[in-house]
Amino acid sequence: MEGYGVRFEFSTEDELRAFIQKEFGENCYHIVASLEKINEPAPALPQAFGEWGRVFNAKKELRWWKRRGKFMALLLSEDKPAQKAEEFEVKEERVYLWGKNGDGKGEWWETRIPRKFKYPVTEQFKEVQLVGRRYFRNGIACYFRLMEVQGK
Repeated sequence: MEGYGVRFEFSTEDELRAFIQKEFGENCYHIVASLEKINEPAPALPQAFGEWGRVFNAKKELRWWKRRGKFMALLLSEDKPAQKAEEFEVKEERVYLWGKNGDGKGEWWETRIPRKFKYPVTEQFKEVQLVGRRYFRNGIACYFRLMEVQGK
């Protein structure tokens, strides 16, 4: 399977927000990080954009980071874009997230980390995993594109 990466630059948070709304609508998850905190994956579009973050769904992922007052971004997808794009080989993978669901209230605990985790799964599962695709160039892993959060 082939994958593609397209780079973008946005001057303002509003430009980034408009691009994300156009590309993803409300059918997505997001992770946003600031200097103080990295949020767990959450459904829908982010309210704030932080220092870096990712918006993803089953078809594509946009990751962004702040640099010199602008937002640099990379859109990863298996759909061939109209713009010039980097090309990759792609393989699907699953990664387990921290914690076990011990209380049945949708909070996961990990004894090595002194806080609860919340993941966007609606049913009672013992574990949670990220489903994604690893992007390779010349046999070297370059990116892990997130697709969805699943209970197991």
